[in-house]
Parts: sequence; structure tokens; C-alpha cells
Amino acid sequence: MTVRAKPRVLVVDDLEANVEILQILLAQHYDLSVAYSGEQALEIFAEAAPDLVLLDVMMPGIDGHETCRRLRQTPEGRRARIIMVSAKAMGSELRQGLDAGADDYITKPFMEGDLLDRLEAFVRLGAAEAQNRDAESVAYRNVVERQRDERDTFERKENQADAIRRGEVTMTSTPRDLGPLLERVVAEANGQSVGRGIDVRAELDTALQATFDARWLESALTPLLDHAVSQCGTNSLVQVEARCDREAARIVISWSLSGTQPFDPEWLDSIRTLDVTDHQRNRLMDLRLAREIVRALGGRLAFEAPDELRRVLRLSLPVAEASAVTT
Repeated sequence: MTVRAKPRVLVVDDLEANVEILQILLAQHYDLSVAYSGEQALEIFAEAAPDLVLLDVMMPGIDGHETCRRLRQTPEGRRARIIMVSAKAMGSELRQGLDAGADDYITKPFMEGDLLDRLEAFVRLGAAEAQNRDAESVAYRNVVERQRDERDTFERKENQADAIRRGEVTMTSTPRDLGPLLERVVAEANGQSVGRGIDVRAELDTALQATFDARWLESALTPLLDHAVSQCGTNSLVQVEARCDREAARIVISWSLSGTQPFDPEWLDSIRTLDVTDHQRNRLMDLRLAREIVRALGGRLAFEAPDELRRVLRLSLPVAEASAVTT
């Protein structure tokens, strides 16, 4: 079983009798450090890092108010709870202590129960704040890790796109029926968008003969459809049409935007300089990678914007002779 450490308290008073009284009252509940002057308090505070400071006001040399101000100038001093202790109970004394940075003010002689209750309240408050700081620290680390992962992913995709553009990646294109691949990609997109009420609908010719590498083409079509779905509002339609003519197998993906969203195809060549989030940058890199894949397969990929609320993506692939097609 984990034993909870006692809260650390620094008692600061130039009178030894006062210190002894506080030691008797607090030793059972707290881990005590003692200083007999403001100067000594500053030194011991740096070593002991107490959770609470009981700070006498009237001391020779650096008085309690100045000691409090100096403590508050340090990172640990800003976190500690400081209670001023004085025989004076005037409002001006209280204001002076609070102005110096004290959290509370207690007058002598004090009741034992009152002192213990105040200390316990501040201990609980400090523990809650520490827990919040820990939670904030974890959240911050998670954000940093996500940003690092996004940037690593971007670098990997960018390197892959450049390698494909330079012809360093081998793709094996064969005459195939394009229909089954399109049906599978559309079904996957529908499965991922069902919660948003977005319908990805396909209208495909019965004979879609094209020449392509199935694995690479699927890796291009998937983010293209994801891009279309991500820009739609709820209860929207993404239309996928495919047909073949003598020159090419043609795929047209069209959708309506959830709101006005600017898009310039030239962004795909200057993604690093865009003022966007790391996640948005990655989504754009998916589109650039898809474009490089389609080009490497001997096809073309183009984005169009018929109006402010409509987008169209046109993809073409080399046509295949019907007699050479495999499924």
C-alpha cells in the first residue's frame, strides 16, 4: 500500500517560543522545516520546496511582507500557499499582506482548530491544483505527440510522392475490370460515412476495361473519396460515375460542400508553405500522393469547382482492350 507523504510546511518566525508552539501543533500532520528570519526562509524554501508557508510578519531584517514578495518571484514560490501570521488584526495589515502575495492572514493568538482547518483547506486546494496541472501536462504531451506523428506522416507521404514522381516506384499495370475495385472503395466510404447521413452512390458502366495496378489505384481512390466525404455536410450525396470510351476509362466524383471552402489545385505543389494545421496539411498531401499515383499509372487527375458550393474530381486511366481484361 502506498503511504501518502505528509504535506511540507515551512514555519518562519524569529521567536523560538512561537516556533516551538507551531511544532507541537503541526508535527503530527506535516513535514516541518523552520526558519528564524526572512533571509533564512528564502534559503530553506529553495531546498525544502514546501507546500505551505506560515510566515510571521514582524521580523528583523527582511520582514514577512518582503519575504512573501521575494518568494512569489520564484516558480515554486508562486505555487506554494503562504499564510501570514501577525499579532496585528487591522485591515491595513491584512491588505498589505495580501498585496505582497499572501493567500491568507491569521492573527495571534490563534485557535488550534482554526489553524489546522485552514492548513488542511489549503493542502486540499493545492492537491487539486497539482492534479489539474498534471492533467494539463498530459494533455499537452498528447498534443505534442499528435503533432509529431502528423509531421512524421507528412514527411513519409511527401517522400513517397516524390519517389513516385521520379519513377522510383514500381507499379505493375495490367488490363482489368475497374468495376469491382470501384464498388469496393465506394462500399468502404459508405461504411465510414453512415453516421453522418452521407450517401456515396456509384453509377458504373457494365464494361469498365482499364489498365492499372489495382493496389496502387485503390490507395489513390480511397483518400480521394475520403476528401469528398469530409467536405460534405450531413445528409449529402457523393456521386461516383465511371464509363469507358475509346480513349480512356473515366471516373467522375462530385459533391456539394457544407459551406464555402476555397480550393486551388496548385496548393498540392506548395503544401509546405500553406497556413493550415498539420492535419489539414496531411489531408492535402493525400491528394497530392493520389495525383502522383494516377500519373504514374498513365492517367490524369483534375479538380474542378463549378461554383462556390460544388466540387468535381475527374480521373482518367488508360483504356484496355476487352479481350485482355481480367477481374
